[in-house]
Amino acid sequence: MGCNSSRKNLQEKSSLNSKELEKCNEKFKKLSSVAPGKAEQYIAIEGFRTAFSENAQLGDKIYKFIKSQSETNIVNRETFVLSMELFTKQKSEIYVYTNNYKHLEQYQLLLLISIQHPEIYKKEEFKLQMLTKVEITFLQAGIFIKEIINMLSPKGNRLSEDDDVAAKLLINNIFGDKTSNMDLQQFCNQIKMEVPLINTVIRRYFAGKFTDSSHKIKLPELTDNSLIINYQILGLFYLSTPWFYQTKKLNLLFAYQEGQDQFDLNLLSNQLLSQNCPTLILFRHVERLNKYEKLPYQHSPDENLDAFEQHYLFGYFNSSRWRLAPDITGDKNSSIFSIVPKYQQFITGKGKGQSKYALLNSDQGRPLPQSLQKKLNKFGLGIGGSGYEQHRIWIDGSNLKDSYITDDDKTFATGHILAPHITKLNIDRIEVWSVEFISSQQDLSHFRQTQMNHINQLLEDEIPKQNVDPGSLINSIKNRNSRIQSAIHTQQVEEEKFAQ
Repeated sequence: MGCNSSRKNLQEKSSLNSKELEKCNEKFKKLSSVAPGKAEQYIAIEGFRTAFSENAQLGDKIYKFIKSQSETNIVNRETFVLSMELFTKQKSEIYVYTNNYKHLEQYQLLLLISIQHPEIYKKEEFKLQMLTKVEITFLQAGIFIKEIINMLSPKGNRLSEDDDVAAKLLINNIFGDKTSNMDLQQFCNQIKMEVPLINTVIRRYFAGKFTDSSHKIKLPELTDNSLIINYQILGLFYLSTPWFYQTKKLNLLFAYQEGQDQFDLNLLSNQLLSQNCPTLILFRHVERLNKYEKLPYQHSPDENLDAFEQHYLFGYFNSSRWRLAPDITGDKNSSIFSIVPKYQQFITGKGKGQSKYALLNSDQGRPLPQSLQKKLNKFGLGIGGSGYEQHRIWIDGSNLKDSYITDDDKTFATGHILAPHITKLNIDRIEVWSVEFISSQQDLSHFRQTQMNHINQLLEDEIPKQNVDPGSLINSIKNRNSRIQSAIHTQQVEEEKFAQ
């Protein structure tokens, strides 16, 4: 890249619009003024580092890459501006460079920069085919994810400094039991699947710094202290769950701690039913060990935990309004997730044939049809399953010790949420958080959409067609129609509240 091109020529060479280009030029002027750089001519590494206070090592690697793209081996204006296009634009928008960088997704480009693979500095000689020959170590993968998590840091802080627990939780899931290196392409495929928003986060991170400050990333605020999650874990949700882009706060609705509280299903139910917004339910399962017992599956026990306890974190994200049984709560955006010992999401499984996301059955519910009384004879919270039975997770409302978890159901993707040997749950902590949107208009739009999803689900409910006497058939139809009318009435009432 030449270093004497005019700004007009830059506009012609780059896909950055005029405002983005102006912002990028302002940033270049600021960074190049830091010695030993030369104002308006080139940026020294000392100047570049000032833009990466939360991600110092990544900043140095990015600088090394940008510098390698210059014909004069300095980060001049043209090199800087055109490089930003690679980090802030989608592949279809990029028309800079004659090499193959533009065919890489942002996370692939950043991964090669992070591990400092020599091929990434070859400019015109870079070949996409080389990706099939590259391997990545567990350590390199952890550093890369740590750098991604740090992109979500509040100004002046680092989410993942010496503490890389969150990064390890994700890498534990991707590497599984592998102790050797992993093929880079396989790693890329896994990363894209586990944290599908990684490219969006990278683009917003670099755009917020260099081309458009309105894209700066801001994690939702935890309005209360949590005994289960922190901002690092919240960062993993941000990378994997689209709802968190529209969220400004998580508000604590309910908290249970063994030894201090009595678990009350009705209290939990009241808090869930009071919300029109999505909710996040977090559980902690604990295994208490004798002095000489050892967990067979644990790769690297957390030294910060009590020597004779092993903790597991998991939960459920509900994207719609809660309803009491026999109605089902949730839609295709709902998911089960594990956090510890590894971070993993379980979305609606392809070919599962069911959409029975969650069932809330408390003694505050309306009278049940006789045909459902046997199936709904237990109070509790059921997640996944076939609707009224065979749940993936069951939180027992009468006796918390009777709660259980399985590795398969008819709604969510198959897999171990916790360790394979765990079927009986010993829950010592529960937290419920409401997801507060950035604007009230988003609240209203979300409510309307999820309410219509619920009504459509009721319309699709099966009415028995065979071996049913006419009286039972009529009652089934009446019951379904009554629930539809109730849902429509609820929508009208809530619409009036939003309008006030």
